[in-house]
Amino acid sequence: MADRMLEFALDGDATHAECREAGVRVASEAGAFFAVTAASRCAQAALGISTRLPPVASFATLVTVAVGAVAASCAGGGQMHFERPTADDLVRASICGLTAYAVLGGRLTSLSPSNLSSVGAFGRRAASLPASRSYATDAQRRQLADMGRRFGCHTCGVKRSFQWIADHQPPQKIAALRDARWWKRLPFLGAPTSQRFFPQCAPCSQKQAAAVRVLAGRSVLHLPTVRPFHLTGVVAAPLARSATCRRWYEE
Repeated sequence: MADRMLEFALDGDATHAECREAGVRVASEAGAFFAVTAASRCAQAALGISTRLPPVASFATLVTVAVGAVAASCAGGGQMHFERPTADDLVRASICGLTAYAVLGGRLTSLSPSNLSSVGAFGRRAASLPASRSYATDAQRRQLADMGRRFGCHTCGVKRSFQWIADHQPPQKIAALRDARWWKRLPFLGAPTSQRFFPQCAPCSQKQAAAVRVLAGRSVLHLPTVRPFHLTGVVAAPLARSATCRRWYEE
């Protein structure tokens, strides 16, 4: 429990058993939140939810964070662990979780599977470059490699790659199919599909090439990738417990 660890550190009188107990509670909170996010991504993939549909992916991410925060609050102990939580407790834990998630850098689609034919869960416009139908220039590749090392592959989030690929989004084949639609020949509707370059690691690029070749809607779960927002449970659980305890004592 993060709040107990801070209390012990300031007090200086904590026993080894108390410190060990606090460490176990922090690990329980972190593990509970991470388990919920992993299970959610697996479920989303099974239901066909991915970053290809940003509104649906955003809703799924928000629900995941709320459920994960409640699970972390229950796993870490306190009143929510020993008693059946009330609706107010659940709402309070969810709000604390969503707030912590945003503060730690979580984005609306960060906890959804990355569709290989669209911008992935780690993609951001600030870490991309305008693209044409041509391949990226050497200067653009160097810029994108720097972005990849800083922000990670837009599909899986990895920040280390033996080769960074300048990934067209949407992919060339998808853009060509969109531009071939009949209404693209109508006045004022004939602008070509806009594309941007995003940094992508070589393994994800290979997966994307295979998926786009047969127009398969495959996704990457990015389960091994860890970001600060995966610690949402460790931050949100003490906040939710503190608010719950205040209400409990006031009653």
